[in-house]
Amino acid sequence: MNIMWQNIKLNRFWFLTGLETVALGMFFVAMPDYIPSIDRLGGYLGIFDDNPAAVIIIIVGTLGVIVSSFKMSPDIHRGMSYVEEALWTFYATIMLMRDVTNPNQRLISLATIFIIFVAARIAAEIWIAEPTKSEVELQSRIKELNQKIDGILKK
Repeated sequence: MNIMWQNIKLNRFWFLTGLETVALGMFFVAMPDYIPSIDRLGGYLGIFDDNPAAVIIIIVGTLGVIVSSFKMSPDIHRGMSYVEEALWTFYATIMLMRDVTNPNQRLISLATIFIIFVAARIAAEIWIAEPTKSEVELQSRIKELNQKIDGILKK
């Protein structure tokens, strides 16, 4: 339990992002048809807030919480953060499309603004974050292999 708590403290940003993702999925379970089918795309945006999509969102968020709570053997932390970023960017785009194509709405909704900022925050954290130990080791290994290949090609 103590090691798990240390991992949560170390990865608190990703832990909270996982919880936010779970909350988004739970919101769509509680509020089906939040994204109305009045878009000009034939109502296709409305399927992304139905229960199957919400369950996928909850699973992604739960995996994010698990990855940030435990030390995984292959370090899948960075990959999980890319999955969460893709999911939030996808939903930010859908919500923006919902607002733009809604003839009854003049402004972008507050929910859309919040989702866009969550996606931007995750993207900024991925871009700014320090590389993990396994990523540094992989980069040094790649550098060594490149030097060996250059040595072979020069001969």
